[in-house]
Amino acid sequence: MAYVLTGVPGAGKTSAVNSLLARHPRLAHFGVKSQALALIAEGHPEVVAMRRPFETGELAEDAEVRRLLEISLLRLSAGQRQIIIEGYPRSPQQFHDLDAVLKASSITLGGLIEVEISDELSRSRTATRTACEACGRPSPPVRQGELCGACGATMRRRADDDDLRAAIRLRDHRLCQESIRELFERDSELFRLDGTHAPEAIADQIASVLGLPPGPDTGVGPAGPESEAC
Repeated sequence: MAYVLTGVPGAGKTSAVNSLLARHPRLAHFGVKSQALALIAEGHPEVVAMRRPFETGELAEDAEVRRLLEISLLRLSAGQRQIIIEGYPRSPQQFHDLDAVLKASSITLGGLIEVEISDELSRSRTATRTACEACGRPSPPVRQGELCGACGATMRRRADDDDLRAAIRLRDHRLCQESIRELFERDSELFRLDGTHAPEAIADQIASVLGLPPGPDTGVGPAGPESEAC
């Protein structure tokens, strides 16, 4: 079962997902940039060949993102029963690409999980958040220049969080939000979550949608130990 996770910049999606993955290691995650960079670091030849947009922050072609998703789904282990797809799709065409790829992989699209915050809170959070310059991991609020708790590298303000870029990303998200929401409401389910809470609380809300316990994974999912992979 696959669920799409979306929200404006600063909604807390990635921090919540990291919290959730730490509790539930059988839960799979696909984020376009993070997955591409991981495969590039591994030396995956097909992803290395289309590395430029993922490394520079440019928009990748729809066909490139679709292929990246196909490659990622092929790498799921038999024990990974659910996958969170973060920040994708962003257009009706990408929605249809996602739907086709999931169907080809015999994975059901469970719905859209939308983490909601106001534009004002989005601007406030993107103005102060940092990410590790080495591993890209976001962190709880820290001052620029402090060290990453995961790898020890320096925390910096994200380049795409400068005031102009953040405003453009916020505008673009709002513009495409309605059309994507309509497609999900027609073909699956829509779940709206309160993003004003801490990442751990948002992770609890996502876990509830996925039918996962709020605590650590016990090794037995809601459907029992014989569940299918997705």
